[in-house]
Amino acid sequence: MESNLEELIEKAKRGDWDSYLKIFFGQKDTLYRKAFYITKNHHDTDDVMEESIIKGFKAVKKIENPKKVYAYLTRIVVNNCYDLLKRNKKTTPLTDAVVITEFTHSSSTEKLDLYSYLDKLEDEHRTVLILRFFEDMKIEDIALSLDIPEGTVKSRVYYGLKKLKSMIGGQYREM
Repeated sequence: MESNLEELIEKAKRGDWDSYLKIFFGQKDTLYRKAFYITKNHHDTDDVMEESIIKGFKAVKKIENPKKVYAYLTRIVVNNCYDLLKRNKKTTPLTDAVVITEFTHSSSTEKLDLYSYLDKLEDEHRTVLILRFFEDMKIEDIALSLDIPEGTVKSRVYYGLKKLKSMIGGQYREM
């Protein structure tokens, strides 16, 4: 698989659109889910994905380590999400929460409560918590995806969880 990925990356670097699409669509569901957690609606997520496909293809030549290609694509998607939110100057309410409830193991009411609490966090804390606990990404991969130091990721996870715990109060159970 790894040699196939390296081959696809090399072809994509030479301008092979089909090879690039195989790389991108190999992680489409994961990238879509990450974008959805940030934009909170399917329309904006679709826009982000379309823009990310194009930006990723234009930037594929910068990929030096094939093992980090998906972290690189995640960074593009996350940055495009925040660019879209800044352009629209809005934070969309979590109207599609029902769609993403399958990714946690608690009751429906608790899931909606958790998402409403997450929505109250600052973007930087919400993003790292989503990537760490919902997407099960390693600290190292989050740092690479967001282009920030690992220590910053750890700090944001710590303070994000601390804020989340204080919002939840007595309802908090170990995650």
